[in-house]
Amino acid sequence: MSFKYKDDIFNSMNLVQELVKDYGACLECGNSSIGSNKNVGSMDFDGKLGTFERTCKCGWNVKIKMEKI
Repeated sequence: MSFKYKDDIFNSMNLVQELVKDYGACLECGNSSIGSNKNVGSMDFDGKLGTFERTCKCGWNVKIKMEKI
C-alpha cells in the first residue's frame, strides 16, 4: 500500500516514519508526549484515503488525509 504525502510517494512504514518526523512533537508547545501518552498517533485507512491524527494536551491538533495510490 502506498500513499501520497508532501508530493512524494511513501509505503505504509515509511509514511509513518515521515509523519513522526513532522509531528513527533507538538508544534505549539514542543511537548513530545502528544495526547495523553507517547503513542505515535492514530492512522486509519478507509480504502481510498488514509487519515493521520495527532493531538496535544495544550489543545493543538493536526488531521491529515493522504491519498492511497
